[in-house]
Amino acid sequence: MKKGLLAALLLSGAALAWAPLAHADLVSIGLQEAGVNGGSITTVASGNGNASFSGSYGTFTLNQVSATGTPPLPQPDMDSSSINTSTSTAGTLTVLASETGVTAPLGTYNMLSGFALTNLILSGITLVSETTYVDTANTLYGLGTKLDSASFTAIGSSSSVDPTPAFTSSYSLTEVFTVTAKGAGSAAGTISMQSVPEPGSLFLLGTGLFALGLVGWSRRRRA
Repeated sequence: MKKGLLAALLLSGAALAWAPLAHADLVSIGLQEAGVNGGSITTVASGNGNASFSGSYGTFTLNQVSATGTPPLPQPDMDSSSINTSTSTAGTLTVLASETGVTAPLGTYNMLSGFALTNLILSGITLVSETTYVDTANTLYGLGTKLDSASFTAIGSSSSVDPTPAFTSSYSLTEVFTVTAKGAGSAAGTISMQSVPEPGSLFLLGTGLFALGLVGWSRRRRA
């Protein structure tokens, strides 16, 4: 292997290995409504890396709720890809999507929280609230540290970047939807959480990609 290509591959490897590899940890979906299961959270789905549920719970029908956890990449990425719910009466439904056992990165870093209401709130549903949390104790549905939240009464979106606490061992990420209905109605929304790479990590990645491009350009020029 030529020295130039070897150097480029080493730089790219350094860029990708700047933090320990996270993995697809346990993802769980929980539902909560007053008067159901004594008001406690009921776990309705769980899986390694992703979970989904559709069905009835209390006065609500979950047409679909799904969550996807950290892929095999250095950065945590928790995505409640969709919640689509309807109800025939008044009530308040809380939907929690939680990923436990996240191990990288450790320390303090910035987490991007993205919120959206993707469909119009129809009829009796009056409010959809979305909130992101991290928990240093690695608690299922842990609400240890609130990162950010947004509330919607119509289609919209918002995002923010917030610092996490200092993680020293496994921790959890949790996203919470709260759907408030005064009568029959429906609503749908999304939440995502993604850590933001440090500038030094971005520099390493950019350097590695630049080196690979330079090697390719040099080979084409010689040809």
